[in-house]
Amino acid sequence: MSDETTVAMLGHIAARTRVCAMAIDREGRILAVNQSGLDLLEVELSDICGQVWAERWQSPERERADLALARAFAGETAGFTGLCRREAETTAWEVEILPLERRDHAVDTVLMICRQIEVPLAANLNSDDPKEAAFGDALHAFANLASVAESSVRLLERVSEDPKVSQIAAAMQQAADAARDRIGRLTAQRDPL
Repeated sequence: MSDETTVAMLGHIAARTRVCAMAIDREGRILAVNQSGLDLLEVELSDICGQVWAERWQSPERERADLALARAFAGETAGFTGLCRREAETTAWEVEILPLERRDHAVDTVLMICRQIEVPLAANLNSDDPKEAAFGDALHAFANLASVAESSVRLLERVSEDPKVSQIAAAMQQAADAARDRIGRLTAQRDPL
């Protein structure tokens, strides 16, 4: 990978904590993984590099993973939330995929960033009760919206020093913080420990 690509990837990752970040090629193979990602997945680099990323997901998440990957290679930022099953454990993840490196006017590699979702939100992903599932879907939509707002804040802060842009970024961050707080309180009410 080029120095420019590496710097872009590291800059994006540096703004996040406790995330799994992977570089993925056009064939869907994992090229690189950050140390935090290896720790979260409990794997060694040699165990995961070269594997097809989407194969780590099962239906219906596999279809979402394939679609998000295709969109990223088409030049868009894409994402989804889903359950990843490995061995006896199932964990819920919020996934964002964005174009990383271009060659010959086409996206050649993408950056996949995922964050593990806390247990109360994850429990609603596979509920058999339609109301519980709808509640879980709504909470995930709000969590995704908060994440998009936070990502937008970081982007706005990097690209402009205009005071109006700073005010917009501050308002977006305040809204994202309020949404995360509300999501936490709702899940605590729904699933008291």
